[in-house]
Amino acid sequence: MGKAHWKPDATEERLDSGPLADQAGGEYFAIKLQTLGEDTLVDFNLWLKQGQRVVLYREHDLPFNLEVIDRLRAHNVKELLVSWADREKFCRYVESNLSNILDDRSVAENEKAATIGLAAANLAQDLIAAPDEAKVVRARELCLLMSTYGRDNMRSLAGVVRLNANSGKISAHCVNMAIYSLALAGQLGVGSLSDLADFTLSAYVADLGKQYVPPEILENSEPLDQHGLALVRRHPVQTVEMIGGFLERDSKVAEAILAHHERVDGSGYPRARSGTEIGTMAQVAGIADVFDGLTADRPDRPRRKPYEALQIMTSEMQTGFEDRILKAFVRCLGKLPVVMVRDSTSNHP
Repeated sequence: MGKAHWKPDATEERLDSGPLADQAGGEYFAIKLQTLGEDTLVDFNLWLKQGQRVVLYREHDLPFNLEVIDRLRAHNVKELLVSWADREKFCRYVESNLSNILDDRSVAENEKAATIGLAAANLAQDLIAAPDEAKVVRARELCLLMSTYGRDNMRSLAGVVRLNANSGKISAHCVNMAIYSLALAGQLGVGSLSDLADFTLSAYVADLGKQYVPPEILENSEPLDQHGLALVRRHPVQTVEMIGGFLERDSKVAEAILAHHERVDGSGYPRARSGTEIGTMAQVAGIADVFDGLTADRPDRPRRKPYEALQIMTSEMQTGFEDRILKAFVRCLGKLPVVMVRDSTSNHP
């Protein structure tokens, strides 16, 4: 398609989207105008839908200043388009400007939360593909921003889990675990932002090692044999091997990653620890992992409704976690829109 000049069109359709829509003309996705910060360098092309045509509005590597924003607002343009080929660049841009987006009072809370989810999912994919120290630093910074925002806006942030409901990707599971862990840590009275960020980070990266489990094992609809179980149960160790060197191997975050499948009754893995050998941070990540797993579709069973998952956790799995932590999780979910989180048949908005 050749380049076309944008002309205001009063009949232009308004695309219904969050920070990133699933579709917008097939080759493009829609983004909110508020996700583009004033006086920032946008390194991807920006497009507009004008009637039935998609036209080039602004080429990459041009500053997005107040004059540009005011001109778009004057024509009642609230969304722009980005090519799917530039998705990675857009996600990195959002992550770099996330603090400004969260501080912008003109951005709705649900859009801020969805933007956090987008940045977190993209960074998780980056970590899975090629973990390094710079990406772990980015993860720490992102979890701190998530904790700062979530401390006062947990209901909005919990809505991100619903957006991830049908993803099935490890990256979506990472984001969900981080959100549930942040909520539970807050319920347990973890007050400092630094500590909340550690709880969030440990859950966010805990399952990265699952990328080393063969797909035929993860997608197996039959009970796993001993070999399959052994491969799955190596993932906490493999996660620490992936990023532990960037976390300081003896840090509390690395220990929580390694122990998030340990259980206080000694039934967990990989080291069969029990009782007080398992820290609170590891149990928080473990509870988040179990709940998100139970409320997601799996090859061997359909997803459970939130209340069904809690019934299983408070009966069949009760001895695996400290009673105070499990009860705190039930209480914190009572404050969140849990009914909406993973119920694909729900008619709730």
